[in-house]
Amino acid sequence: MCVKTSRLCLDLYELYYISPNLLLILLQADNGNGNANEYDVKSFKEMLKRTKAAIDEGFDIGILPEGQPNPTPEKGMQPIFSGAYTLARMSRRPIKMIALYGLNRMWHPDGDMPCISRNMSVRVYPNGRVYKDAEEFSSTFSTVAGYFGAHGKDLPQEELNMWLDGSMWQTELSRREATRMAAEDIEDEETEDNGVKNEPRNETKAQSMQ
Repeated sequence: MCVKTSRLCLDLYELYYISPNLLLILLQADNGNGNANEYDVKSFKEMLKRTKAAIDEGFDIGILPEGQPNPTPEKGMQPIFSGAYTLARMSRRPIKMIALYGLNRMWHPDGDMPCISRNMSVRVYPNGRVYKDAEEFSSTFSTVAGYFGAHGKDLPQEELNMWLDGSMWQTELSRREATRMAAEDIEDEETEDNGVKNEPRNETKAQSMQ
Protein backbone atom coordinates (compact mmCIF):
# COMPACT_ATOMS: atom_id res chain seq x y z
CA MET A 1 0.00 0.00 0.00
CA CYS A 2 1.31 3.45 -0.92
CA VAL A 3 -0.37 6.49 0.65
CA LYS A 4 0.21 10.15 -0.22
CA THR A 5 -0.16 12.89 2.36
CA SER A 6 0.18 16.67 2.15
CA ARG A 7 0.78 17.33 5.86
CA LEU A 8 3.39 16.03 8.24
CA CYS A 9 4.11 17.16 11.79
CA LEU A 10 7.33 15.94 13.38
CA ASP A 11 8.54 16.41 16.94
CA LEU A 12 11.76 14.43 17.25
CA TYR A 13 11.89 14.47 21.03
CA GLU A 14 8.37 13.54 22.17
CA LEU A 15 6.00 10.63 21.96
CA TYR A 16 3.22 11.13 19.45
CA TYR A 17 0.50 9.21 17.67
CA ILE A 18 0.59 8.98 13.88
CA SER A 19 -2.43 6.72 13.49
CA PRO A 20 -5.16 5.33 15.77
CA ASN A 21 -3.12 2.18 16.42
CA LEU A 22 0.50 3.26 15.88
CA LEU A 23 2.58 4.83 18.63
CA LEU A 24 5.89 6.35 17.54
CA ILE A 25 8.64 6.52 20.16
CA LEU A 26 11.82 8.48 19.56
CA LEU A 27 14.58 8.46 22.17
CA GLN A 28 17.03 11.16 21.14
CA ALA A 29 18.82 14.07 22.76
CA ASP A 30 18.12 17.55 21.39
CA ASN A 31 21.27 17.76 19.27
CA GLY A 32 19.77 19.56 16.27
CA ASN A 33 18.25 18.19 13.08
CA GLY A 34 20.76 16.71 10.67
CA ASN A 35 23.50 16.27 13.27
CA ALA A 36 24.83 12.93 14.43
CA ASN A 37 22.39 11.11 16.71
CA GLU A 38 22.96 11.33 20.44
CA TYR A 39 20.56 9.31 22.52
CA ASP A 40 19.35 10.11 26.00
CA VAL A 41 20.63 7.08 27.87
CA LYS A 42 19.07 8.17 31.17
CA SER A 43 15.56 7.89 29.76
CA PHE A 44 16.12 4.42 28.25
CA LYS A 45 14.38 2.60 31.11
CA GLU A 46 11.44 4.99 30.88
CA MET A 47 11.25 4.35 27.14
CA LEU A 48 11.16 0.59 27.69
CA LYS A 49 8.47 1.03 30.32
CA ARG A 50 6.30 3.11 27.99
CA THR A 51 6.94 0.72 25.12
CA LYS A 52 5.81 -2.27 27.16
CA ALA A 53 2.70 -0.39 28.30
CA ALA A 54 1.88 0.57 24.70
CA ILE A 55 2.29 -3.04 23.52
CA ASP A 56 0.07 -4.27 26.37
CA GLU A 57 -2.57 -1.75 25.27
CA GLY A 58 -2.50 -3.11 21.73
CA PHE A 59 -0.43 -0.42 20.03
CA ASP A 60 2.08 -1.03 17.28
CA ILE A 61 5.40 0.71 17.88
CA GLY A 62 6.80 3.00 15.17
CA ILE A 63 10.56 3.65 15.09
CA LEU A 64 12.79 5.57 12.69
CA PRO A 65 15.70 3.09 12.29
CA GLU A 66 17.97 5.91 11.08
CA GLY A 67 17.23 7.86 14.26
CA GLN A 68 15.90 10.89 12.35
CA PRO A 69 14.50 11.78 8.91
CA ASN A 70 17.05 11.45 6.11
CA PRO A 71 17.86 14.79 4.41
CA THR A 72 19.61 13.13 1.43
CA PRO A 73 17.84 9.83 0.59
CA GLU A 74 19.26 9.88 -2.93
CA LYS A 75 22.71 9.27 -1.41
CA GLY A 76 21.54 6.20 0.48
CA MET A 77 20.38 5.62 4.00
CA GLN A 78 22.04 6.89 7.14
CA PRO A 79 23.40 4.27 9.60
CA ILE A 80 20.66 1.90 10.71
CA PHE A 81 20.40 1.45 14.46
CA SER A 82 19.41 -1.89 15.96
CA GLY A 83 16.75 -0.50 18.34
CA ALA A 84 13.82 -1.62 16.19
CA TYR A 85 15.15 -5.17 16.02
CA THR A 86 15.96 -5.21 19.75
CA LEU A 87 12.47 -4.06 20.75
CA ALA A 88 10.86 -6.53 18.36
CA ARG A 89 12.91 -9.37 19.80
CA MET A 90 12.18 -8.35 23.39
CA SER A 91 8.44 -8.07 22.73
CA ARG A 92 8.36 -11.15 20.44
CA ARG A 93 6.62 -9.21 17.71
CA PRO A 94 7.31 -9.05 13.93
CA ILE A 95 8.61 -5.94 12.19
CA LYS A 96 6.56 -4.33 9.45
CA MET A 97 8.51 -1.92 7.25
CA ILE A 98 7.33 1.54 6.21
CA ALA A 99 9.20 3.73 3.69
CA LEU A 100 8.88 7.47 3.03
CA TYR A 101 9.50 9.36 -0.21
CA GLY A 102 9.60 13.14 -0.47
CA LEU A 103 10.01 13.96 3.22
CA ASN A 104 13.33 15.69 2.52
CA ARG A 105 11.50 18.17 0.26
CA MET A 106 9.11 19.06 3.08
CA TRP A 107 11.77 19.15 5.81
CA HIS A 108 15.51 19.81 5.82
CA PRO A 109 18.03 20.39 8.64
CA ASP A 110 19.37 23.43 6.80
CA GLY A 111 17.13 26.29 7.88
CA ASP A 112 17.97 28.27 4.74
CA MET A 113 16.44 25.63 2.49
CA PRO A 114 12.73 26.32 1.95
CA CYS A 115 10.01 23.68 1.77
CA ILE A 116 9.72 22.93 -1.94
CA SER A 117 6.91 20.37 -1.86
CA ARG A 118 3.82 19.48 0.16
CA ASN A 119 3.53 15.94 -1.17
CA MET A 120 4.97 12.81 0.36
CA SER A 121 4.45 9.11 -0.38
CA VAL A 122 4.26 6.47 2.35
CA ARG A 123 4.85 2.85 1.41
CA VAL A 124 3.58 0.26 3.89
CA TYR A 125 5.00 -3.17 3.08
CA PRO A 126 2.77 -6.19 3.69
CA ASN A 127 3.28 -8.93 6.22
CA GLY A 128 5.45 -8.28 9.24
CA ARG A 129 8.45 -10.55 9.65
CA VAL A 130 10.58 -11.90 12.49
CA TYR A 131 14.26 -11.31 11.70
CA LYS A 132 16.97 -13.68 12.91
CA ASP A 133 19.40 -10.92 13.83
CA ALA A 134 19.98 -7.17 13.64
CA GLU A 135 22.15 -7.41 10.51
CA GLU A 136 19.41 -9.16 8.56
CA PHE A 137 16.93 -6.44 9.54
CA SER A 138 19.38 -3.63 8.77
CA SER A 139 20.29 -5.01 5.34
CA THR A 140 16.67 -5.66 4.41
CA PHE A 141 15.43 -2.26 5.57
CA SER A 142 18.33 -0.39 3.93
CA THR A 143 17.75 -2.12 0.60
CA VAL A 144 13.94 -2.08 0.46
CA ALA A 145 13.04 1.18 2.21
CA GLY A 146 16.21 2.88 0.99
CA TYR A 147 15.33 2.23 -2.65
CA PHE A 148 11.81 3.56 -2.23
CA GLY A 149 13.07 6.61 -0.34
CA ALA A 150 15.49 7.44 -3.14
CA HIS A 151 13.28 6.67 -6.17
CA GLY A 152 9.66 6.82 -5.04
CA LYS A 153 9.04 3.30 -6.31
CA ASP A 154 9.78 -0.27 -5.26
CA LEU A 155 12.59 -2.55 -6.29
CA PRO A 156 11.78 -4.84 -9.25
CA GLN A 157 9.00 -7.16 -8.07
CA GLU A 158 10.97 -10.40 -8.01
CA GLU A 159 13.86 -8.85 -6.09
CA LEU A 160 11.45 -7.12 -3.70
CA ASN A 161 9.62 -10.37 -2.97
CA MET A 162 12.90 -12.13 -2.21
CA TRP A 163 13.90 -9.43 0.29
CA LEU A 164 10.48 -9.48 1.93
CA ASP A 165 10.36 -13.26 2.36
CA GLY A 166 13.98 -13.51 3.52
CA SER A 167 15.30 -15.60 0.64
CA MET A 168 17.51 -12.77 -0.65
CA TRP A 169 19.24 -12.55 2.72
CA GLN A 170 19.91 -16.28 2.66
CA THR A 171 21.38 -15.83 -0.82
CA GLU A 172 23.60 -13.07 0.53
CA LEU A 173 24.81 -15.28 3.37
CA SER A 174 25.59 -18.07 0.91
CA ARG A 175 27.51 -15.62 -1.28
CA ARG A 176 29.55 -14.43 1.72
CA GLU A 177 30.35 -18.02 2.70
CA ALA A 178 31.43 -18.87 -0.85
CA THR A 179 33.64 -15.77 -0.93
CA ARG A 180 35.19 -16.71 2.41
CA MET A 181 35.90 -20.27 1.30
CA ALA A 182 37.39 -19.08 -1.99
CA ALA A 183 39.69 -16.71 -0.10
CA GLU A 184 40.78 -19.54 2.19
CA ASP A 185 41.52 -21.79 -0.82
CA ILE A 186 43.66 -19.07 -2.40
CA GLU A 187 45.51 -18.58 0.88
CA ASP A 188 46.12 -22.34 1.20
CA GLU A 189 47.40 -22.52 -2.39
CA GLU A 190 49.76 -19.60 -1.80
CA THR A 191 51.03 -21.25 1.38
CA GLU A 192 51.67 -24.53 -0.47
CA ASP A 193 53.41 -22.72 -3.34
CA ASN A 194 55.66 -20.87 -0.92
CA GLY A 195 56.54 -24.13 0.78
CA VAL A 196 57.52 -25.77 -2.54
CA LYS A 197 59.61 -22.75 -3.55
CA ASN A 198 61.40 -22.67 -0.23
CA GLU A 199 62.27 -26.36 -0.23
CA PRO A 200 65.14 -26.29 -2.76
CA ARG A 201 66.62 -23.25 -1.05
CA ASN A 202 66.73 -25.14 2.24
CA GLU A 203 68.50 -28.09 0.53
CA THR A 204 71.08 -25.77 -1.07
CA LYS A 205 71.74 -24.11 2.26
CA ALA A 206 72.19 -27.49 3.93
CA GLN A 207 74.67 -28.61 1.27
CA SER A 208 76.75 -25.45 1.60
CA MET A 209 76.91 -25.94 5.35
CA GLN A 210 78.34 -29.43 4.83
